[in-house]
Amino acid sequence: MAHLPTHPALALKALLCAALLGCAGLAQAASAPAPGRIGYIDIERVLQESAPARQEAQQLRQEFLPRSQKIKAMEQDLDAQKAKLQANSLVMSEDQRIAAQTRITELAQHIQDAKQAFNEDLDAQRSADIQSLLKRARRVVEHIAAQRHLDAVFQSAVYIDPRLDLTNAVIQALAQPAGSKDAQH
Repeated sequence: MAHLPTHPALALKALLCAALLGCAGLAQAASAPAPGRIGYIDIERVLQESAPARQEAQQLRQEFLPRSQKIKAMEQDLDAQKAKLQANSLVMSEDQRIAAQTRITELAQHIQDAKQAFNEDLDAQRSADIQSLLKRARRVVEHIAAQRHLDAVFQSAVYIDPRLDLTNAVIQALAQPAGSKDAQH
């Protein structure tokens, strides 16, 4: 507890100083910028649930399905050759057995190379699709933020009030054709 002066003049001065300090604090608080309006977007949900994301995933599956099926067919052929070698190894000559093992080894290496190329191509295409979707989502977020007069939109938070979550609005806007005005809000 603060000690107040006992002399009336000193007490009055102390009271005036306290009042002036309080007024200065109020004036400073009044001139400080108001806290900004913020929003939040769950980019993972946008990348999984938005119509363009689902469409790109479907196109990717269709594009890479023939290569995937070809690799599976090669794996089945490899398994058949291994089974044939195992079943016939007792009746094969040494040269036949070595030749069959060599074919199996070469086919296994060819399959491994095909899988690696497949995965690299798939990852590159998926990455390009994600980057394209992120650019489009960023434009939509900027438009929504401007419409709602937001000062910042975050995509990472420990906690977010659901009222600040713009994710559904972004997903809905992305469902619109890219050039439409509705895709921007």
